[in-house]
Amino acid sequence: MVIINQATAYLLSVCLTLGACTTNPATGQSQFTGLMPASQEASVGASEHQKALAQYGVYDNQNVQNYVRSIGEKIVPFTERKDVNYTFTVLDSPVINAFALPGGYVYVTRGLMAWANSEAELAGVMAHEIGHVNARHSAARYSQSVAAQLGLSVLGAVTSTPSISQAASLGTNLYLAQYSQSQEYESDSLGIRYLSRAGYDPKAMSGFLQQLNREKALSGGSNGAGFFASHPSTPARVQRSSNEAASVQVPNARTGEIDYLRAISGLPYGESADEGLVRGNSFIHPKMGFAFDVPQGFKIQNSPQAVIAQNAQGATIIFDTDKKTASQPIDDYLFQTWSEQKGQNLERLTIDGKPAATAIVNQAQLNGKPVVLRMVAIDNGTSVYRFQQALPTSIAGNVAIQRELQASAQSFHSLSPAERNIQGQTVQVVAASTGDTVDSMASRMVGVDNPRALFMAINGIDNAQPLTAGRLYKVIR
Repeated sequence: MVIINQATAYLLSVCLTLGACTTNPATGQSQFTGLMPASQEASVGASEHQKALAQYGVYDNQNVQNYVRSIGEKIVPFTERKDVNYTFTVLDSPVINAFALPGGYVYVTRGLMAWANSEAELAGVMAHEIGHVNARHSAARYSQSVAAQLGLSVLGAVTSTPSISQAASLGTNLYLAQYSQSQEYESDSLGIRYLSRAGYDPKAMSGFLQQLNREKALSGGSNGAGFFASHPSTPARVQRSSNEAASVQVPNARTGEIDYLRAISGLPYGESADEGLVRGNSFIHPKMGFAFDVPQGFKIQNSPQAVIAQNAQGATIIFDTDKKTASQPIDDYLFQTWSEQKGQNLERLTIDGKPAATAIVNQAQLNGKPVVLRMVAIDNGTSVYRFQQALPTSIAGNVAIQRELQASAQSFHSLSPAERNIQGQTVQVVAASTGDTVDSMASRMVGVDNPRALFMAINGIDNAQPLTAGRLYKVIR
């Protein structure tokens, strides 16, 4: 208890010394933000904005970008901070996520937009993120964490007792974790405030949280992990926002269901063909013109940096690309540029009619664990296609899986004209006809697992309730 009081006293002394405790106009609460003043937020946000765009990419549809921007611009006039110039961006990511950076940079992913069912629901997400900006949560968390670490350094120096420093660190981490939960509640309240002031139905915020819980139940939490990692969704939070919204009266509240569904018709669902597609045990990249297979039992994950496939035993395939000079032989690239282990188990190959080389590294590590690694490099002139195939030492002698991994690299090939025409899935919005049912609409879904459950979840339908003739519904195909 003494240690926590000392840490608190230190933070208070920093606050008083720097004159950095201010009253936030949005929340009416005093907060410590002195280590990231408001004047600095715009420059911090601008720098991080470029990183966000590089990591996720911008969804290349100006109509959708303009539509989302127009929603944000309806909300901004009703916020407290007038020193912020907002930027609204739809990111080209299938992951369900939304976040805000200091300086008014607000992002939603196309993955999130596919699961919203009305303009009001998307506006609720954006209002929540705008709430983070107005409450200066990024500045507060940054200032608190830096000051807390400074305080711990002082405590450690004074006590010279490692266990005491560790105990203080634990207390501070718990405080910051709880503070993050408080931020979410605060942003929910601010979001409902802004949503209602802008004329939207404030119940849409809790409605969207329920929609994401449907997706989470359907996917086991994998797709919505990005959103829930930074926006914990608990029954208490959903109920709290629902109760708060119910107490707010908005005459003729806007939901904008039809406008929204029409705006997102044609939106890519899941992976984009421009970034490569997973089809069963195959990875196909129509834009770059290649494909390869992985063994049965391997799960493929695609990211901008690499394609990773792994099985339950920990056998892993990592595929990526690199650049080289056209004159550099592929075996020289493998040992001199890539692995720097010259001459170890070199074998020259031909894959897809291209020169290739492979080598085995017996003492390698993957995620800190010992593995036997096979490296495969395929020459494509000024670029290289690369496979790293790692086997945990416990199964490294398994001849069958060794052959499966070798076959995976050998399956690499240039796409046929038919394969180049493979398209990613999209959200299609269609009107239900008289007599349409959940099953008849779900039968229009193409290339998805459990189409009936997905149709119900993505349209916010519970208990197979009857469909309404003429109403718009989302199907994936």
